[in-house]
Amino acid sequence: MNKQKAKWNLKFSERENELLKPDKFLTENLALLKKGKLADVACGDGRNAVYLAENGFDVSCFDFSEVAFQKLNTFTFEKKIKIETTLCDLETYNFEGFENCFDSVLVSHFLLQGKFFENLKKILKVGGTLVYSTFNLKQHEATGFRKEFCLQENEILEAFNDFELVKFEQTENEVFLDNYILRKRK
Repeated sequence: MNKQKAKWNLKFSERENELLKPDKFLTENLALLKKGKLADVACGDGRNAVYLAENGFDVSCFDFSEVAFQKLNTFTFEKKIKIETTLCDLETYNFEGFENCFDSVLVSHFLLQGKFFENLKKILKVGGTLVYSTFNLKQHEATGFRKEFCLQENEILEAFNDFELVKFEQTENEVFLDNYILRKRK
């Protein structure tokens, strides 16, 4: 993970100190999220987190990039909003102390299988909303993007088979994404 962390720290250090626009799928479906405490997992420098905080969510961010969090702290200071941050390696972090804590969870452009999916289930309250938006196999086929970072067909539906599917949409413009909104039943 150290190579990945170094890669992302470099990427964020080279990026302008300008907040990117939030994900279109998120902005178009904001009303489907359950208001309250929201976890932005693998948040990067916080483009979605800032948008959500500005729209009344109590946002907590989880990521492993110190540089991304430095940028996020600058954005929150400039916009006079509060966002909690937890610096962690999502491959090994177990979210202890966050069980049944969040009304909504957002994962955007990030994928880890196995324990990661179980952790998302653990931190989301019953009736809570999971928004999961990330690359699918068409991204790999079209661009050579690493296959292990792409969703397999129905992978989210199978991993979260005890959740209610609220909305599914594929994006096939410059990038190929599977976008899900799911609600935790029990």
